[in-house]
Amino acid sequence: MSTKKKRVLLIDDESHLARTLGDALKHALGDLCDVWVCTSGEEALQYLARGERFEVIITDFKMPGVNGVDVLRYIYRQKILARTILITAYGTPELEKQLEPLEAAYLLKPFNIRDFVDLVRRNLDESSQLKTTVIIRDYRDVINARQKTRELARTIGLDITSQARIALATSSIADAMSLGMLHVGQISIERIEEPEKFGVRVVCATTDGKQMHIPTNALHDIGWMVDRCAIDPLPAGNVQVTLEKLGNVEAK
Repeated sequence: MSTKKKRVLLIDDESHLARTLGDALKHALGDLCDVWVCTSGEEALQYLARGERFEVIITDFKMPGVNGVDVLRYIYRQKILARTILITAYGTPELEKQLEPLEAAYLLKPFNIRDFVDLVRRNLDESSQLKTTVIIRDYRDVINARQKTRELARTIGLDITSQARIALATSSIADAMSLGMLHVGQISIERIEEPEKFGVRVVCATTDGKQMHIPTNALHDIGWMVDRCAIDPLPAGNVQVTLEKLGNVEAK
């Protein structure tokens, strides 16, 4: 029995590069996905506006007219469920700030084609996962974890408000724990599926063995966003915080 392939949308106004990247994906991942290539942001928006669905959308940043961030904003506003990657040679704090609410990862030019293919492969795999762990080494990893948290919340059927709250709670507690700044750690995101209970569980933990203190108001500040928030000590001085956001079982 054949399995329906996932779909990847690749957007780059440099037609030669678009063909090169598209061919690389088709060669390496052709058994997993179909690759659609377009050479402008306007063309990409036409695909999306008519209801075409993709598991992964990759877009260049600098394009005339509709640029990559414009495409990502459209995806975000329309609540299109897809993993998104921005390709850019202009990685700056200002760009990171623009990308954070859009929950997009980004890949800096120049990059190795093999690394590009591996990144797309991981995103294809994770687009259907109901459990994943993100290693947190810098704040870009926190943004990635926030994106994955919201995607899982969408996938299992939490309402839009709940999706936003568990994603915001994830990044807020990561900030309080200084993950990706003073501390190395990990964020695990998984589906809760128990009798009379479903939702998303996020576990944020330090792994570097450094003593830390979570501000006393941190859990209080995010309490309204989630249904459960607990802090537990781990061996070697590490700490973990568990967040849960539940859905309406009857509505599901």
